[in-house]
Amino acid sequence: MVQRRRLPIVLLVLLVATAILVPAGSPSRGQEGGIFRISFAPQAGLDHIDPALSFSQPGWTLLDAVCARLMTHPDKSAPKAFEVVPEVAAAPPKATDDFRTFTFTLRAGFRFSDGTPLRASAFAHAINRTLAPGVNSPGALFTRDIVGAADVLAGRTKRASGVVARGNTLVIRLTRPAPGFAARTTLPFFCAVPPGLPPNPEGVGAFDSAGPFYVAEYRPGERVVIVRNRHYGGSRPVRVDGFEVDLRAPSPTEMIRRIEARISSMDGSCWVFVSATRRCSSKGGPPGLAAARRSPINYHERGLMNRDPAPFPRGAELTPHPFRCR
Repeated sequence: MVQRRRLPIVLLVLLVATAILVPAGSPSRGQEGGIFRISFAPQAGLDHIDPALSFSQPGWTLLDAVCARLMTHPDKSAPKAFEVVPEVAAAPPKATDDFRTFTFTLRAGFRFSDGTPLRASAFAHAINRTLAPGVNSPGALFTRDIVGAADVLAGRTKRASGVVARGNTLVIRLTRPAPGFAARTTLPFFCAVPPGLPPNPEGVGAFDSAGPFYVAEYRPGERVVIVRNRHYGGSRPVRVDGFEVDLRAPSPTEMIRRIEARISSMDGSCWVFVSATRRCSSKGGPPGLAAARRSPINYHERGLMNRDPAPFPRGAELTPHPFRCR
């Protein structure tokens, strides 16, 4: 029996997976393609989709599918999910003995969604965007100890002198030792962005990225459209064509009522939701909800890009994954 526990998030999410059915004779992999639809209630608190400004769980969840980072966490279950491993970096950075200088070498093959090759300058620009005066990026908490960061924050220069990008090599110098600096680069603030993307206190909307997907449209308070990056050169699983995020979902109570009224009659699609206003258990509810509650996947911990399949009714498989209440 699944242990009952209130999930530690203040949102209701409705996930609709269409056209992701398990082919005959293949119990663990679904067909590629289809649009994954997500609805966030206003209480979800999506603040920005701009990597330099987003500092919320919904924002980071969406950016996880968009970002290409130097280092990352594997798309796997805990405890593997807590490891820090190279993504765009070819290997962990080379650090000096005093842990003040870190040298990253990028692997070849990554491209932005417009086809432009990814270079070290994209990461340098991401760092400098967090330091741009007037932007008030929460990412500055993680970049202000870089040599020259104070000059950028004060508006004396646009680039921190401690960040040097040459081709596929990025060197970062710090003002103090930071043995765990590589782990910082897993944060969305270090997400590679086009070198021409301007810092904006209001945050950017659509932008090219070098991750599995890119943000094609963002209308604050209305919707986010995330589309597959056809030039993606990494190894993360990409099994859907994109995500459509509705930011105008009704209240949690109304959404629950609608789902419970429809879920047992749906054919070939899986609807999975979680609400901080309602406790879940392995008993009761429509068949679809019971299956979701038995799922071994925890969305809060693992996001949209996890590799492992999840069990669903009617032979359907949801590749960006469902929730469980535990």
